[in-house]
Amino acid sequence: MRTVTMVECSGATESHSTRYDFMGQHKMNNEEIEVAAAIIEKDGFVLITKRPDGAPYSGSWEFPGGKIEEGEGASDALEREIMEELGIKVEVGALLATVTHRYPEYDVRIFALSSRISEEESNIGDVEYAWVRPQDLVEYDLLPPDKEISRLVFGIGNAH
Repeated sequence: MRTVTMVECSGATESHSTRYDFMGQHKMNNEEIEVAAAIIEKDGFVLITKRPDGAPYSGSWEFPGGKIEEGEGASDALEREIMEELGIKVEVGALLATVTHRYPEYDVRIFALSSRISEEESNIGDVEYAWVRPQDLVEYDLLPPDKEISRLVFGIGNAH
């Protein structure tokens, strides 16, 4: 049985002169944004997506998901974000881990939730994605909080 774990980590793989959140919006230092991330497992593989060109931290990989809007719960946000990003419907399950990470521009708190695709994923939207064996996540340039999530959820790799 997996347990919910909260971890604080700091540092970033790169810095920017302008301040943006994951949605490309300006943010103030020390502001915290909350994000829901889907841990979608299927047949021994986990789904990760690549941040698009032009986005902050472009080219890095992450667990799919997005920003939790005001008045929205993590599960609802995740269902909405996965539909917007990938064009697929998911059923959200248990909270697996909560990770807080300090980027130079802002702090992010990520709620990693077990999720299951409720329809065939052959229609995944126009985003680069990969189905990866959990032990192979270390081969991908995951964002720092996603590395920590992979360590907590799958026992894979180092956080930094």
